Amino acid sequence: MNLFRSLRQSLKLVKWLVLGISLVLGLAQGSSALNHPEVPAIAQLEITRSPVLTQLMQQGKDHYQAGQFTQAITVWQQAEAGYQQQGDDRNRSLVLSNLSAAHQQLGQWREAEQDITKSLQLLQSHPDRLILAQALNTQASLVFAQGQMEQAIDLWKQAASLYPADEAEKRSGALLNQAQAQQSLGLYLQAKQTLSEIERLLQTQPDSVLKVVTLRSLGDVLRSTGNLEDARRVLDQSLAIAAQFSPAERSATLISLGNVAKISQIIPLP
Repeated sequence: MNLFRSLRQSLKLVKWLVLGISLVLGLAQGSSALNHPEVPAIAQLEITRSPVLTQLMQQGKDHYQAGQFTQAITVWQQAEAGYQQQGDDRNRSLVLSNLSAAHQQLGQWREAEQDITKSLQLLQSHPDRLILAQALNTQASLVFAQGQMEQAIDLWKQAASLYPADEAEKRSGALLNQAQAQQSLGLYLQAKQTLSEIERLLQTQPDSVLKVVTLRSLGDVLRSTGNLEDARRVLDQSLAIAAQFSPAERSATLISLGNVAKISQIIPLP
């Protein structure tokens, strides 16, 4: 019974890790055109005429990544007001999605819901495929946290479907979230199929820090579902790629491998 409780807790922790991937790395730096593979769920936006707003977006992102969510909210609210004054609804919808993410991290559910609702409303009149994907991902994380698992799955499916073929890493983030919700509902076969799709997508992508993080998250999910052999294989891939890019990411993957080893002592690998 303690083992199942541990696995359930691991699933919850991985859920928030995945939320971090899809929201933290998904934060735009203002409206500059973005092609960087480590920035998922962001559209190629027009270059803003206000360097101040671009700077505010970056400051908010820096605060968010540092865990300073209150400061991120303060800065992004200034950016949102600036975009509203400019009549730039696309960038405004983007920053509102980011604000919802930050409010979620603080457990401010009412504010998070208000911001993502505004973001989606703006996108109805100013559609942008990749911004919509991020907004749906943010909304799905919100309803997941509120226990609405089936709605979260539907939203993550929509988000994943919006990414073109050359955005495999961004699609993987939405699918990984989807697998979490399927797992929570006991839809183990569907979750396994989703995880297999993620792995296939990742194998087509060039090595990057995002690939390291996503593979590690995938390994953590596989561990939480008891697929220890597959978890170790995927985490070994993450470790090998991390050695090319980041000692910090390599250390994080080693911790994940250590967690697999601990459980393997209880449930030996076949």
